[in-house]
Amino acid sequence: MNRYDVGCLARRLTTGFYTHCAALELVRGPHALKMLPVSVLTDTPPVGLIRRKDDTPHAYDWTHHLQAARTEHDLMAELDRAWLVSALVLLADNLAAENYFDRAPILEMVRHLRNGVSHGNRFEIRTPDALLEHPAHTRGAACISPTGATFEITPELHGGPVLFDFMGPGDVLDVLISVGTHLLNRRGHPTDGSTAAASTDTTREIPDDIPSRELGLARWLSTEHGEWGRLVHPQTDRVRRMIQTARTSDVDALWRLARPMRPSALPRRPTPPRRPPDHG
Repeated sequence: MNRYDVGCLARRLTTGFYTHCAALELVRGPHALKMLPVSVLTDTPPVGLIRRKDDTPHAYDWTHHLQAARTEHDLMAELDRAWLVSALVLLADNLAAENYFDRAPILEMVRHLRNGVSHGNRFEIRTPDALLEHPAHTRGAACISPTGATFEITPELHGGPVLFDFMGPGDVLDVLISVGTHLLNRRGHPTDGSTAAASTDTTREIPDDIPSRELGLARWLSTEHGEWGRLVHPQTDRVRRMIQTARTSDVDALWRLARPMRPSALPRRPTPPRRPPDHG
């Protein structure tokens, strides 16, 4: 997979985790029991079906497992962990196939997280000197906590727990978003099946005083990619609606989308001078 493809994968994984969280919220909601499927047989609980490779059904008690999802909080945490472990392994394996491209700190962060979750959820930092050449951190990443909290891999983390001690689910999600933004901000679509064609970055200059949340979103909106309009940003309903309705890569339109987030921090676009009326 080239840079563009791996960036798209990071975004699909982002959307996938949002979908996972939304489904679990729905399960825990007060109306979940009203959505039980109708049982084919009288006086029998509804049954769910999972298909095997040979197309035979693997059946399970729908009501029992719905109740488990509603009441077993440890199960919910493990579901989040299982999803994010799978996402990190899949993303890191594809990054590794390309030698982690430019070895940016956010990509190196994925490498260390993947190694940790694959070794009993414990960090494996066997060559600490390598961190001097290829640091791994989230400083300057496209998406971080509104508090400005960042993460860095240091030799002292060796043997320590990864999920959800070093990072929480939302922090891993920030990493997935940042990886997608980093890879896809090298504008252009692949032309030869192996490399993404670079093009001139026409994104407007964004002031340094915009908080990282808004800056990350502005960068995200300015990425020319066909799928970004379907992604969901976790911060606010307003931002979510903006992204869901955005369907253009026109720079002026993107600027108008970014402006409502922080009008005081974004410079006003110059107003063209009015032509004097022609009385001749």
